Amino acid sequence: VLRSAKQLLRDVGWIQGEFSRLEPDKTGFYRAVGYCAVGALRAIDGPHLDKAACRLEATLPDVWSVVAYNDDTGRTKREVLRLFDRAIARRMPPKARS
Repeated sequence: VLRSAKQLLRDVGWIQGEFSRLEPDKTGFYRAVGYCAVGALRAIDGPHLDKAACRLEATLPDVWSVVAYNDDTGRTKREVLRLFDRAIARRMPPKARS
């Protein structure tokens, strides 16, 4: 889930202030043009959002939520992608496995 969400941020785009942003394409169908960190997790696998979000939160520096980290003024896409990298590299804590 984390790897796929990270790839979605890279391929589609990263945003702040909302879970996702939709825009109409040339045919009138709406498609996503960006996701925040949590929005990308929701888009990939909503039922597993809590476990994946906990893994991200376990790697946060001094912020209490992924949403706050993502939406912090001055935050960059690169920093958010690094957060995903740290969560992917880190083993899940025993409590989260149950």
